[in-house]
Amino acid sequence: MKKYLLGAMLTLALFFGTLDNAKASEGIIELENKEGTSARCYALSVIMTELNYNVLMTCRDIIYPGGTDVFHYVVWANRVDSDNSFKLGTLGLGKILFESQKPFTGLFVTKEKSSKVSSPTGPVVMQGQVRSIPLFSNFVPSELDGANLPELTPTPAPPPGGITNLFRVGGALAIVAIAGIILLVLFLTRP
Repeated sequence: MKKYLLGAMLTLALFFGTLDNAKASEGIIELENKEGTSARCYALSVIMTELNYNVLMTCRDIIYPGGTDVFHYVVWANRVDSDNSFKLGTLGLGKILFESQKPFTGLFVTKEKSSKVSSPTGPVVMQGQVRSIPLFSNFVPSELDGANLPELTPTPAPPPGGITNLFRVGGALAIVAIAGIILLVLFLTRP
């Protein structure tokens, strides 16, 4: 019994210990330009049910190629637990979805000669930190939320009747009459 209790406590401690990492990596990232050009990117990071971070990224005013021998913009993420960074991928045309199992605190983009680099070697062109999503973190209930709404009382709909029922009965009688006429014609024209 002690083993199960200790295991459950350890599992809860690990779960609650990783919540801060999850919060650090879930949010919005505005990557500001560090070169003085108009290129910029915006990213939204969300942790999914399989515990992967999906990072949806869109960029504006990126110039291709990035220089005389620069053809790739590579996106990197700063680890939560160390000063190291890891590669998410290349920007391509500036609209991309990345996946990461590792939590991160920010993103940056470098210009690289090759897309197959394993560590950032080129200059940093854009950089941004993960911030909480304002809609979720600064929610202030307005006067329209909850308590101040007028109480609505449902009013029953009037029972069907009147002209609606007349058309229903008339339609059913018309169908029966047409079927009767068809049967009568078939009976009379039979040899």
